[in-house]
Amino acid sequence: MKQTTPELSFLLRHPKYAWDALSNYASFSSAQLHKYANNLHWLNVTFNRNINIDEDFIQDYLQFIPFANQKLSGGSIEFNERIAWSVELLNRYYSHWNWECLAQNQNVVTNPLILAAFMNEFAPHYLEQNNGTESNADPYVQRLRERLRMVNLELENTLTWEDFYTKPKKLWKIFSSSEKVPWTIDRLEHHKFELSWDILSNNTSLPWSEQLIRRYEKRWYWGSNEGDGLGLQFNFEIPWNASLLRDYSDRILSYPLSYNTNVDWNIDMLIEFENWWDFENLDSNSALWEKVFEGKIGDLEDLLWLLEKDF
Repeated sequence: MKQTTPELSFLLRHPKYAWDALSNYASFSSAQLHKYANNLHWLNVTFNRNINIDEDFIQDYLQFIPFANQKLSGGSIEFNERIAWSVELLNRYYSHWNWECLAQNQNVVTNPLILAAFMNEFAPHYLEQNNGTESNADPYVQRLRERLRMVNLELENTLTWEDFYTKPKKLWKIFSSSEKVPWTIDRLEHHKFELSWDILSNNTSLPWSEQLIRRYEKRWYWGSNEGDGLGLQFNFEIPWNASLLRDYSDRILSYPLSYNTNVDWNIDMLIEFENWWDFENLDSNSALWEKVFEGKIGDLEDLLWLLEKDF
């Protein structure tokens, strides 16, 4: 390796991230898979779009394949919807499969030949779950759901601000969640005292920009320290950049942004906040890999050799 780029240096400083991310995105040869098998993250390998996962692949790397019956955390091959699932494949490795997990794979349970061949293996309640069967017949719950359905229908039919203005009762909290109306900064400013800003913080249809975030920084709900799945930190339409992180990283958790594909990913920002990122989530961020590392890591074999040697 003649020259060490910032991208390569970053990967070498974080070898676990490097192995996990490479397992997800690198175009490994068969020889490389065998040679570095003990270093690779095999769940990521089985979801790698640059690797054809078929019967022969499973046979070659059977000892490394993450089956759910091995009680591994973080997923298993049974959930992979990219595999060409077939009766032949399921029969060949019959004793390895976890059928409850397979029943949650849409490409498995929507295949009529598979369902016909393995109906006894798929527990009925999992099939009901995939078919959307409603099991709760409580009258109160049904009425509540119907009320919510009508409210949502009304909201769906409100396509313009003019439609909303004509309504005798203006449900601002519900309207704040609408992704149909044309949101603009002028409308937000005009109705800033009526709108529900905690709900707006999760609305992906706002004209998100650094300017918008800064303008209403005291009104947004940024999110809880416990990670409740709400707030700006979990809104994946926000184009976070280094400038915003410099001022607001103390208000948000690192792990939602670490798998947010709309972040303005670049090597300078990655290095500037190197101690802030959640590396457990970075490796699954395809946009990060494509924007920062793809085409910039030189020869794959050289990098793999350096990583294995703990450069």
